[in-house]
Amino acid sequence: EADGYDLGAQRRPIQKNDLPKVQEELETYLATLRERKDPSQLSLTTALIVPKEKIAANGDYNLSGDRYLEGGVSQTEFPLVPVGRFMREDVKTVDPRNSPDQTFELWSIPAFDAGSPELIRGADIGSQKKVVKPGDVLLSRIIPHIRRGWVVQENKEGRPQVASTEWIVFSSDEVIPGFLRQILVSDFFHKSFMQTITGVGGSLSRANPKAVGEILIPLPPLEIQREIVAEIEGYQKVINGARAVLDNYRPYIPINPDWPVVRLEDIAAEDCSLSYGIVQPGDELPDGLPIVRPVDLTTNLIRLSGLKRINPESAESYKRTTLRGGEVLLCVRGTTGVASIAAPELAGANVTRGIVPIRFNTALALPAYGLFAICSESVQSQIRFKTLQTLRLSTVTNGPHCAPFVKGTSEKALKLETSDWRKELEVPQAHPSQGASLSVESESPQESFHTPFRACYSWLIIPTPPLAAQQTLVA
Repeated sequence: EADGYDLGAQRRPIQKNDLPKVQEELETYLATLRERKDPSQLSLTTALIVPKEKIAANGDYNLSGDRYLEGGVSQTEFPLVPVGRFMREDVKTVDPRNSPDQTFELWSIPAFDAGSPELIRGADIGSQKKVVKPGDVLLSRIIPHIRRGWVVQENKEGRPQVASTEWIVFSSDEVIPGFLRQILVSDFFHKSFMQTITGVGGSLSRANPKAVGEILIPLPPLEIQREIVAEIEGYQKVINGARAVLDNYRPYIPINPDWPVVRLEDIAAEDCSLSYGIVQPGDELPDGLPIVRPVDLTTNLIRLSGLKRINPESAESYKRTTLRGGEVLLCVRGTTGVASIAAPELAGANVTRGIVPIRFNTALALPAYGLFAICSESVQSQIRFKTLQTLRLSTVTNGPHCAPFVKGTSEKALKLETSDWRKELEVPQAHPSQGASLSVESESPQESFHTPFRACYSWLIIPTPPLAAQQTLVA
């Protein structure tokens, strides 16, 4: 799993290195063959010995080691059955273009990521689709390491329901749809699911439905399935409620008039560019460089699990935003103002265009306090009225919308009430039709990406108490 180097563009040496162990076990295996002994008795930790017949069984000659790991449920009181038992064999296909003016409910892969099916005219659907019905369970076979499982819901309008051909469709009277969906995205199933991958990687990798059908899953009685689903849904409601509270939470900072109020750039580390990341990250690459996107900023601490991975070459020109762990990640595109902290395990990872990593000068500001301050209403109000949905670096750096910091006006700045600071900084009112965002364009498109750095939100006014007070506030 580790070759002695991190996943960053500079490939810095790290302590973990599995290659010596791999070499040792490979030499042992070859020596066993030369001595004409049975290698199946070897105890290997970095490799698998797989019979040729098993590799050829599905006809794809997949040489991925994970494919042949023995996985599955190890302890269960319920019978184990192959999940293929629930695959629909009667799934029909339809070409929506034959009904160009009809509105279809499209259960596509992008729609899953967006959270709801698309309503789209047949003329605007470019290929054949699977016909699905309420209660069908959909499992994505494309880019399999991203867990996508969906239950088709009824629509009151009676629109025809179609789905991408990248879904594997399940339906059976023996299993509750919600229960099967939970099984299909569970850890134990996903481990076996990842062993069915074919293709060269990235967007070309897919799970083999025939091999997926051989995965064994537990099948409790329907009543127990309902109880399990009800319990999970109860937990999910608690999680959703907690997430809603966090989404609307704005910490209050009791400001002491003696505290300095400074611009963000004044408390950022000297080597922090305050710039956004990769503009064109490219296709998914399962074993590639992890990147953080705006859609990933759903918790206070962002970890490695679940992040998209890309070809490290795509990040070669963005070394300035390579993460070390501990940065505050500020969203500057789409859900502007959302912020999280990068976990230490993200060292070597990078971010996309929609995120600015902020690494603080720890002699002036603690990262936890930086997150606390940026999420506070006083700073969020600045972001809402003073930034762009898509930031143009040259405009923010040099243009008329840069917020000046005038030392003589610190008492007014301390209030940071919307009406006060906008007057103080001469921020124009947004037109009602534009919401809270302003639209400012750079005269030169090239300037948007090649201007001096330390630009994104460098002007934000942040109250900065002594470190001891910061620690108290975030405790």
